[in-house]
Parts: sequence; structure tokens; C-alpha cells
Amino acid sequence: MAGRAAAALMACAAALVLAAPAGAAEAPDPNDPSNPFTFGNPEFCTPDGPVNDFGISHLPPLLEAPDSGDLPFGPKTVSIDFAAGPILTPGMSAGFWLHSENYSGHTPLHWALRNRIRAVDAAGSPGKVLSRGKQRVRLINAAREVKLFLEPPRAPGFYRYEVEIADFDGKHLATYSSYLRVERKLWDPRLGLSGNQFHPGDQVLSRVENFGTEPIVSGEEFRLQRYVGGAWFHRRIPDRDGWLLWLGYTSAGGSGRCTPLSLPLSFPPGQYRIVKEVGWGSWPDGGPPQFLAAPFEVTP
Repeated sequence: MAGRAAAALMACAAALVLAAPAGAAEAPDPNDPSNPFTFGNPEFCTPDGPVNDFGISHLPPLLEAPDSGDLPFGPKTVSIDFAAGPILTPGMSAGFWLHSENYSGHTPLHWALRNRIRAVDAAGSPGKVLSRGKQRVRLINAAREVKLFLEPPRAPGFYRYEVEIADFDGKHLATYSSYLRVERKLWDPRLGLSGNQFHPGDQVLSRVENFGTEPIVSGEEFRLQRYVGGAWFHRRIPDRDGWLLWLGYTSAGGSGRCTPLSLPLSFPPGQYRIVKEVGWGSWPDGGPPQFLAAPFEVTP
């Protein structure tokens, strides 16, 4: 029920954003402390990269599909997106997805698509083609989008997914590539903080961090404990009367949504920790819920 309620809440929020009238206020400033997603700290709450990419960042750069998804040679209503990955467990697939914003008709493409997966060594040098596919796309619309997925070998290692786009006459339009990393299933959730030492009046931000490959689910709720006399004791969370009902999903190598803890000016110095319950994203196939803890110090 909690998951359904969270999904409904997120859907309502999205609907409100989509329904905003012309001339409505722009998106909140990520550096504004009142921003409900960054809390004034976008580097921590909305980082550019993963917390663990399993070595992909050490490989040579590739010509990847544009972040915007826009194709300079294609219709404005058609975009491309890399779906799934780049961290996969054995048996998972990855590939590209051609999206269409044409909801009332058909957009002519006349494209010939070829995709393939190559082996890649630790230095990024491509090897032989391990799997391949092809598809011809004459028309596309929102109800008939095009998915180009392949499954890499189950053996752990680096791979490269490539998609080549040409027209029906054979004219080459583009080739985009993206690295994949196949890793064994690994459960390694951690709780990260925006710092390890704070003062009364500061804001402590926490987030779930996935250093493994198994997906993690979590919500906003957490507990606050103080270390006194050699033991940890629960402490009331200041200025907190309830919790927002959202359910977060943290994929392999990623970080979750930030949760704030505001320390009043009267907050006593000492050793504290935030404790948060997380679960397996593959529930009920995964294990039982787990409590994560992250310590911090409050100084005068």
C-alpha cells in the first residue's frame, strides 16, 4: 500500500508540474535551501556521476548519444535514449530506445538500425563482436516506439554497446556507443552524509548510496541517535512532526534522494548518528530489510 500511495503522490506532483499555466514560475534554483530535491546542495543531492561506476570512468571516452536525446539529423519529435545499464548483472539487457512525441499520426523515418555488443579490455580497446541485431524503421509514433536491446555475455567484464543509424539508401547518419559493465549480484548499501562535523543551526543531509549492483528501496523516514556513556540512545528529531510519503529506488552505483535534518541553534554538541531502514529493490527475491547508520559530530 505504501508503494502505491507513494506512486500516486509522485504522479500527482508530476501532473501539477505538467499542468502549470503559461508564464508560471521557473524551476526552483538548485542552490536555494528550500529546494525540496537539492536543499541548497546540488553537488551532494543531484551529483553528476555515480558513487561507484565499477571502473567505467577510467575507460577512454566514446561518442555517446546526446544527453538531450535530440538527433540533429532527425525529426524534432524523435529522440534517442540509452536505456538500462551501464551496470548490469548477468542476464540483464541494455540498449537504445527511440522515442516519439507524435501522438496523432506517424513520423516517417526510413532508417536502418544496426546494434552490436563488443568485448572491451581493461584499457578500453574494442574486441570482436559478441552479439548483433538490426531493424528497419519506416514510420514511428508514440504508440510504436523502437527498442534496440541486446544481452551481453554473462561473464563479468567491460563491454561496449553500439548503434549505427543509416537511411534506406545506405547513407550513414550516426554511430553512438556506450560502455557496459557486467558484475555479479552484490548487496552493498551505504548511508552517506553531506559532512561529518556540523554546528547548531546547520542542516545535515543524508542519502542512500548503492556501491553494489542490487537495487535499493528506501523512504524519507530515519532515526536520530546520540552516543552517551558508551551506548547509542534514540533522540527526538527536532522540528519533525511527520514524514513525506515517497518511495525511492536506487539503482546500481547510484545515490538516492536527499533527506534533511535541521539542527536548532540550541542543539547540544555531541556524537550522533542517523539510522535508516532500506530494503531490496528485488523484493521478495532479496533478503530482509537492513538498517544503515552514518555517524557525525556536532560541535559548538
